[in-house]
Amino acid sequence: MEATKVSKIVKRAGVAQGTFYLYFPSKNSVITALAQEMLESVLVAVRMETEGLQTFEDVDSKGISAACYQMGEYRDVFAILNNGGGVVEDPLECNSLQTRS
Repeated sequence: MEATKVSKIVKRAGVAQGTFYLYFPSKNSVITALAQEMLESVLVAVRMETEGLQTFEDVDSKGISAACYQMGEYRDVFAILNNGGGVVEDPLECNSLQTRS
């Protein structure tokens, strides 16, 4: 992502560069938005799958399965997010991303 230019992103997305900047102030903000979308999607899937379950074992099993399936839906961006999108030096900094519940 570090070497990727906004012009390349907008060309691939099929939008104007000005449109990009209406929604994202920088390339790094795209990474944050992708992470937020993925995390929220995973949390919704886990909540739906575990709603009403009574035992820890059931919640654990169903929750992990739902999370893994949902992350698979984001397979193309998961690798980028997993290493900080190439925008942080320490991949552990990505752990600071949190969702608003």
